[in-house]
Amino acid sequence: MSQFFNKDPVHVRYAFFNRAQIVLDVDFQRPLRPYCNRTTGSIAEIVGKKIRLRVILSNVAPQHRAPIDTCEDMKPKHPKPPQSEKQFPYKVSVNSNEIKSGEKAEITISGDNFKGFLLQVRDGDTPVGAFDIPDHHRYAKAIGCSGKRTAATHKNSATKNDLTLDWRPPRGSKGKDYTIYVTVARDGEIYWVNIPTENIKII
Repeated sequence: MSQFFNKDPVHVRYAFFNRAQIVLDVDFQRPLRPYCNRTTGSIAEIVGKKIRLRVILSNVAPQHRAPIDTCEDMKPKHPKPPQSEKQFPYKVSVNSNEIKSGEKAEITISGDNFKGFLLQVRDGDTPVGAFDIPDHHRYAKAIGCSGKRTAATHKNSATKNDLTLDWRPPRGSKGKDYTIYVTVARDGEIYWVNIPTENIKII
């Protein structure tokens, strides 16, 4: 990249990412020569004083976690549309559909192998409670959506199956009914979004 920038001020005007490539439009003070790296497939296209850098990627797996901006719709930024809910090949189960306030629920995703996921327990459209996932967990981590640790997601793109995570309801939730929602990605192209599954009642 240093052969592009030299000492000229630059301004990244546009950035686009998907599974296949990264494209950057960069404004320069003066025109530069076209550049092509045949090893990586990177291509720089010069248009006046602008340069478009196209970096071709291959075998890109799901990210190491779901981005925070997927909290609301639970939809990953993958290039292809999600699969139909009717074809959902996974099962989300809970050890008990009724738990006492202060107790934990064990939520399990099972079925086909998968690489990425986003798990929430919702009160209406709002993620609630907290996932108790230790930092040393091999596959999962808790992230903050509407509050701290209110969602769980993948830590890496390793193949997963029969994944069980602990969730605790919020304080003062006795009598509340919550619904577990999940997004699961088999890989970077095949995934299911925002699937409602089991209910949990706090007694």
